[in-house]
Amino acid sequence: MTRDIPADTQRRLTAHAIRTARLSLQSVWERYFGITGNADVTEIEAHLYGAFILSDEEADILSQAVNELIDEIPPLPRAPFSTDLVPSDGLQEAGGTTADGTETGP
Repeated sequence: MTRDIPADTQRRLTAHAIRTARLSLQSVWERYFGITGNADVTEIEAHLYGAFILSDEEADILSQAVNELIDEIPPLPRAPFSTDLVPSDGLQEAGGTTADGTETGP
């Protein structure tokens, strides 16, 4: 199989994804190891800093692990428009207000 992007670009973008998603190195390594990754946590960290090169296969397993963890992060709340149809059954924001704007008691 031929590479579509340079190894260093994949490494840098993977490290960026980890930082942006605020994933811990430990959680990334645990997922990576759990899906057949062979490098230890020190090698993963060194790879992300550019001091160690993972094989293409291991780098792809690492990318898979990172993407799986990112997919598990709940999406951020979105601001509704005045024309949005929002169900009021059980949707509540952190401050104690339902989606239709009514206050809820403690």
